[in-house]
Amino acid sequence: MKKLLLMLLVFGVTQLTAQNKEKEKLVTKLAKSDTEVADAKKGTDPKTWLNRAQLFMDIYELPVKSVMPGMPQLQIKTILKDEKSRTDNLELDSVAYEILRYPDKDLYFNPAGLLAFWEVKDLATDDPLIKAYGAYSKAYDLDAKKSNEKKIHEGLQILANKLSQEAATAYTLEKYENALRYFETSLQCTGHPAIGVIDTVTLYNVAFLSTLLKDDEKAITYFKQLIELDYEAEGNVNASYAALLQAKGDSLQANDVLAKAFLKYPKNQQILVQLINAGSDMTTIFGYLKQAQENEPNNASLYDKEGNIYDEQLNDKEKAMTCYLKAIEVNPDYFPAHYHIGVLHYNKAISIQDAASKEPDDAKYAVMLKELDAELKAALPSFVRAYELYPEEMSTVQFLKNIYYRFREQSPEMQADFERYSKILEESGQ
Repeated sequence: MKKLLLMLLVFGVTQLTAQNKEKEKLVTKLAKSDTEVADAKKGTDPKTWLNRAQLFMDIYELPVKSVMPGMPQLQIKTILKDEKSRTDNLELDSVAYEILRYPDKDLYFNPAGLLAFWEVKDLATDDPLIKAYGAYSKAYDLDAKKSNEKKIHEGLQILANKLSQEAATAYTLEKYENALRYFETSLQCTGHPAIGVIDTVTLYNVAFLSTLLKDDEKAITYFKQLIELDYEAEGNVNASYAALLQAKGDSLQANDVLAKAFLKYPKNQQILVQLINAGSDMTTIFGYLKQAQENEPNNASLYDKEGNIYDEQLNDKEKAMTCYLKAIEVNPDYFPAHYHIGVLHYNKAISIQDAASKEPDDAKYAVMLKELDAELKAALPSFVRAYELYPEEMSTVQFLKNIYYRFREQSPEMQADFERYSKILEESGQ
């Protein structure tokens, strides 16, 4: 038994040595590279720095060179059968991950058993991807003849993708400072003169993370740049930028940003709320909206948004109804307007029902019940049309089920419709 245990220990040491052999080679190469870049002659050769950049990339890739996202756990265990690991579990943002922890990497598998992402560790040097960018940048600066520009361009593009992948992993693991650092370096890669492209998606991630980390000045700079590049995420960028300006005390500029954004994105609720909170009166807001309607007279969403303001902000149901009807006139197939008309009738019915429950006079109570039924029946055509246009919206189905339930005994058709919408809700899991 002791002999067997000894053999196992020796076998384990053998495997560990083999496991670290490639890493030791990279450590040796890195030491050689350190000497070369310090050399008066070799240190001015762009190829020296290109090789150094590739070396840093190799250092990063060593632990995960045999795996890729989407691979099944069993396949990876087979590929890495000579590497020791332990199993762990972690829930991140309501997703349960199973983790295989190796000495040089942690592999995260989603509930389907597929590799979602990884985190490398115990590398030959810290932050190899960050250092790779510095090496590529130095190679570019030394390449006076631009003879290596294509290689630098390709290397930076690959590096940018790897940095974004690392940033996404860091964000998932709630390591926001690291996520910001990786995204910023990825942005430097694509924005480098060798490529000269501003990656707006990465720029947005940098702006968002800067806000999350309370670096408002940096966030303001990046959000402003996004707006200048016309990357506004349906007005969300503008709203975030205005909020930062407002917090900084620059209310005048914040209101100007919001006013211009509202004209472009009147459906953005966040912009509308910020305009109201900023003290913009309804006359001003309606002025923006009317101007937008003049610019786009066939845009049904503009009339629908006006209806929302009358309904939700001013409690003027009649004017809201007029706006919703105008939206349908402009576009008969505009789902939100049909839905909102149905909701107006339904909510009025609920108000009548509440009042009727407190009415002691039987005659008045009977009249109120008729009014209640009339409002519910008035809501039906709008909800039916809304369902036809967008059957995936289950709240519409819930309204239809509720209404047909009340009238199910009036006719076989009403009973059939009640059963139909009940079945749809049941099959959707609601």
